[in-house]
Amino acid sequence: MALLYAFDRALLPIAFAMQLRGFRVDTKARDELVNDLKVDGKLLHLDADREAKTLVGHPFKWAEALPPPPLQLMALLYDELGLKTVRTRDGKRTGDKDALVKLAKREPKVRGLCIAVQKLRDIERQIEVLETGLSSDGRLRSMFNPGQAETDRWTSNTDPYGEGTNLMNIDSRIRKVVIPDPGYEFMEVDLAQAESRITAYLANDQAYIDAHEAGNTHVMCARVFWP
Repeated sequence: MALLYAFDRALLPIAFAMQLRGFRVDTKARDELVNDLKVDGKLLHLDADREAKTLVGHPFKWAEALPPPPLQLMALLYDELGLKTVRTRDGKRTGDKDALVKLAKREPKVRGLCIAVQKLRDIERQIEVLETGLSSDGRLRSMFNPGQAETDRWTSNTDPYGEGTNLMNIDSRIRKVVIPDPGYEFMEVDLAQAESRITAYLANDQAYIDAHEAGNTHVMCARVFWP
């Protein structure tokens, strides 16, 4: 544990330098993407209108906000349609992502609406990052936190000045808007099945190690769980 802590601490200067520097943004590509996202949002909004009208059987129109407002959405699902209410741990009814996933599985008739709403929320988040997530110098920043995740991975969130966003969950289209500074290049490194592979070697489980090296890890696990 002491070694891991020391390793994470050694990464702090690097994380801080990345936080201060931020990332260069292709403003033209950003503006084009924002426009495309807004067009996609309008089309999805119409889909959500149609889904709601079909469900309630009379003219229905969501508020002008891109994703339907939570209160209006819950009123439709729980009050007008009479679906079983999904609640948070403190007993409040909710229409968050988990609730929509649960409702889509439990009530096939609202599946289309639930999917449309989730897509609209995602588009709204992307537009927000592109329009308001940039610093005054036009760069995209984030606070990086080495070792903060339970698995010791890095996490990221808005910086101490309230700018930026969680760069680890941005859409692939937004990533294309972020470009390297002159003289630099971006490089993507992905360790395939890293945690699972490490577990296999730490456990000295030869069968599990062989499965990784043969490239059929998931097939082997599936056969164990569902013989």
